[in-house]
Amino acid sequence: MLKQLSVFIENEGGSASEVTETLSRNNINIRAVSLFDSPEFCILRLIVDDTQKGADALRKENFLVKETDVIGISLNDEIGELNRMLKAIAADNIVVNYLYSLVVREDGRPLMVINVDDIELTKNILIKAGFDVV
Repeated sequence: MLKQLSVFIENEGGSASEVTETLSRNNINIRAVSLFDSPEFCILRLIVDDTQKGADALRKENFLVKETDVIGISLNDEIGELNRMLKAIAADNIVVNYLYSLVVREDGRPLMVINVDDIELTKNILIKAGFDVV
């Protein structure tokens, strides 16, 4: 299981770079990132190399940070692999709240990061379906 940082920022120029600057200044490496915007605010979702250190550094700079459990699933780099993974969890009516990918990995295999309504059940389903779960 992975820990994700969700940072709530204003929807204005430079907000995301303030987050990345804080992490960079504290020697924290960003492994995956997703940005969701709305008219009022943005949610910057991050997987970093040191979750606690990252959360502490951001909170020290008065960012609103939430730590969330997410699942990392290793996929083979081939057509239909994402579909196979989604079908495995859809069979048990698991709700996928969001997903994004982390593609820079030593083994060259993409890692899909997902947030679902039932983490443990989803992990078990994916392991039974033959997926490597991080």
